[in-house]
Amino acid sequence: MAETLYESVICPSCGCLCDDIDVVVADNKVKSIRNVCQWGINKFFFTKKFTSTVKRGRVERPMVRENNLVETDYETAVSRAVDILKCSRKPLVYGLTNSGYYAQNVALDIARVLKGWFEPRKAVLLSPYYSAMKNSGFYIAPLDEVRNSADVIVYWGCNPVHSTPKHLARYSLYPRGRCKERGNLDRVVFTVDVAENELVRMSRRYLMVEPGTDFLAMETMIKLLKNEKVEDYEGDIAAIQDMVQYMARAAYGAIFFGLGLSRNGNAVRNVETLMTLVKELNQKTRFVIVPLYDDFNTNGAMQLLLRELGSPVPADFSCDHPADHGMPTLLENLHEIDAALVVGEDPFWSMPSEHSDQLKKIPIILIDPFWTRTTNKCQVVFPTAITGVEAEGIAYRMDGLPLKLRKVLETDYPSDEVILEDIYHRLS
Repeated sequence: MAETLYESVICPSCGCLCDDIDVVVADNKVKSIRNVCQWGINKFFFTKKFTSTVKRGRVERPMVRENNLVETDYETAVSRAVDILKCSRKPLVYGLTNSGYYAQNVALDIARVLKGWFEPRKAVLLSPYYSAMKNSGFYIAPLDEVRNSADVIVYWGCNPVHSTPKHLARYSLYPRGRCKERGNLDRVVFTVDVAENELVRMSRRYLMVEPGTDFLAMETMIKLLKNEKVEDYEGDIAAIQDMVQYMARAAYGAIFFGLGLSRNGNAVRNVETLMTLVKELNQKTRFVIVPLYDDFNTNGAMQLLLRELGSPVPADFSCDHPADHGMPTLLENLHEIDAALVVGEDPFWSMPSEHSDQLKKIPIILIDPFWTRTTNKCQVVFPTAITGVEAEGIAYRMDGLPLKLRKVLETDYPSDEVILEDIYHRLS
């Protein structure tokens, strides 16, 4: 049995897009894989996160709903999906953070043709971040620059041990950088979150905040940096003072933040206050801010919105100005949606139940390689190739670097880009 070695494969398991993966393929199956984290193993061996010995259930054929979901041919599924979308007054195109950039572009065109709503997953957090970056004059620091120069690292509202497992080893705490040749001995890490996690054991200090109140800790830090009195903060003021002392003295600092900042609907205020904190820190030293992505092409979706519409907010094409509608998120306007095209996402797992319950009332079209909690709620289901394993694509690393994903396995499943193009051509 001949084996093929694919060297320096880019791993499509998270926003790090690690480019040092070696994959050995024999008989069109991955036999072994090197330099990979747990999430990468799950991706290439099609297993579940946290239970890597359990295979994920693959959707084998297109399905449409009669009384129950029944298997059908590809053309029938496309026709049913097109009929649903054509009959919709305002459809939703959602997910796409595990799709290649060109597939995201086609999905945006579908939303435009249908005068629907286009929203990538996590836009609730990332839209205010990119809007603030656009107006701040900051730049998105390359991860290689953080690795080479940072001596103070802050993880705020995120846990890279779970979301991006190799981030600590490649870009932040442990790697030897050009200016940090001793790795973790030359760096200090702080963790800010609502509960202790694995990262706390690697941190100098852990600051606990109440859900949705991160901005209060940030405002307190800003006051301390300005040498103003702090009298009304009820949290761990000693931890904040310690953090501020180290951050102000840093030669180069980096703050990585995650979905924890979106709790209790305070994403916009938290992100904008965090940007103000970074701006204040840059009056004393050099500090950068980078979002931490667990999906591999979240950044690609945001880059697409910026490039096509000039704004990172979800696009409402039912308006004359789709990117200037003043509506920050889909969740506040879900009652307007009457059909949904979901790509590579499981909203019945990721959305709050009060919002996902609203999706039960509308027809859903799902494009996904695997069975999820959403699958049985759908009118049409398309199985698809896995981008970065069974299909090529372009993805943007969390710092904005575009990278080409390779195909290491052959498959009869169409890519999500092909499925979206077939739907788009019949719509237009």
